[in-house]
Amino acid sequence: MNNTVGYPVRQVHVIKRESWTLSYKITTPDETSILYTVQTSNGHPEVTVIRHLTPVPNNSQQASSTSRLSGQFSLSSLLRAHSQQQGDSQYSNDYVVGTARFHSLSSKIDVNLSTNHAFQMKRPDPFSSTRRFESLTPLGTLEWRSDGGALGSLITSNLKLVDGTGRTVAKYEKGSGLVSRGSSTITMLVPELDGFLDIVIMSCMATIEYRRVENKAASEAVGGV
Repeated sequence: MNNTVGYPVRQVHVIKRESWTLSYKITTPDETSILYTVQTSNGHPEVTVIRHLTPVPNNSQQASSTSRLSGQFSLSSLLRAHSQQQGDSQYSNDYVVGTARFHSLSSKIDVNLSTNHAFQMKRPDPFSSTRRFESLTPLGTLEWRSDGGALGSLITSNLKLVDGTGRTVAKYEKGSGLVSRGSSTITMLVPELDGFLDIVIMSCMATIEYRRVENKAASEAVGGV
């Protein structure tokens, strides 16, 4: 099996925000511009990913006109797609990429995209932490795996996105107080396909949030004994 890892092509930062509900900001590497907002729900567990067609200033950082433009990709095509989605309605800078909903009686995750496409993320077996899905891209079937070797999720929260040949095409690295201002990162390791960043962020955040909800439920169950 091919276990090669490509060179970094693009990187975004993931910043967690906790208030009444948990949310995340996906920013440029300098953290001055927000590319995506990820919302969660306190009710039925789900994740909604919103892309900002024009990146917006991150209020916690000093924004500049240069950094606001960094991280944009195929903006003209995105604007056309957004216009088609919204019809004749008033222009909005927020494009809902899709929503991931967690099954209550199984470990499956249903992902519904605003492009009218959908895919399901499944574990290969009940005891696996891997999430496998059809990427809707030429890369075919992909899976998020724990990036911790044989011990997997027992020793790390880091993830890698692997294709059918075993090649790592993207990585998620959980931040600490020692690097990246404490922010987590998502790194693309292959040339960016049209819409692929949406798929990577949607599937990655669904995997991360499912694990968080699962761990929280397990902790509450232990505490209630």
